[in-house]
Amino acid sequence: MKVLTVSSILALLLAVGQDDARILSTGNLGARHDALARIIAITPAERTPDLWRALRQEVDRVVACLDVRSPSPAERQTLRCDIKPRSEDNYLADLVGALSESRDPSMIPTLIKVAPSGAMAAAALARFGDLAVPALIESAMSSRSGPWVSESGGVMFTLGRMLQEPAPDVIQPLIGANRVRITNTARTLLRTKLTWQNQIPIISLVLATKDVTMRAEVETLATDASEWRRRGLTDQSRITQVQNSIRASLARHPTP
Repeated sequence: MKVLTVSSILALLLAVGQDDARILSTGNLGARHDALARIIAITPAERTPDLWRALRQEVDRVVACLDVRSPSPAERQTLRCDIKPRSEDNYLADLVGALSESRDPSMIPTLIKVAPSGAMAAAALARFGDLAVPALIESAMSSRSGPWVSESGGVMFTLGRMLQEPAPDVIQPLIGANRVRITNTARTLLRTKLTWQNQIPIISLVLATKDVTMRAEVETLATDASEWRRRGLTDQSRITQVQNSIRASLARHPTP
């Protein structure tokens, strides 16, 4: 019986990994599912650059296909949007989970696109710490869309998380200058971009900064209906709903 050496086993695994990277880019949905499952079974430290690249490109592709602003017919053909997750499967969630295990800063732009998807992407971005701040701030100020309507909401929650709960395995801790930049961004969002539709992530970020002046402004928004009428919201039932939401946010962020 032939005994495989360590080097031959590694060579076999590398060949399989390269094949799965190709399948993730060219296979049908079922084949991509299977390739992704095999990639996930490989520890992050043992994934090759080709596998990481394939994961990033597949997340970019699926996010573009699912964007609420539908791609043009030509773009859909180029992206192969006929191959996309079914609403009931976990393909995109599994992709995001696998990509979130990377410690390569080149993954930050793609992780930002899926920041609204939940805790995995947010935790991954928070782990990059200072390295992710410039791109996160740019996204928070943007109006880019995505599968979850707006990209910026998930990014604001991520910035707040970085201020309040630094990752225990952070790659590069936040420096004071970037803390100030995040606070200034929160102030700009509060004073120039706040609407009743986006108030939840903006208020959450503002309160995470622990800025006393901005907190006072939030408390006014929670109690003074005229502040919302001044912003064009005239439906009193909607104003009450928004103010109740803000009071709940204030309760989750008690005065320092």
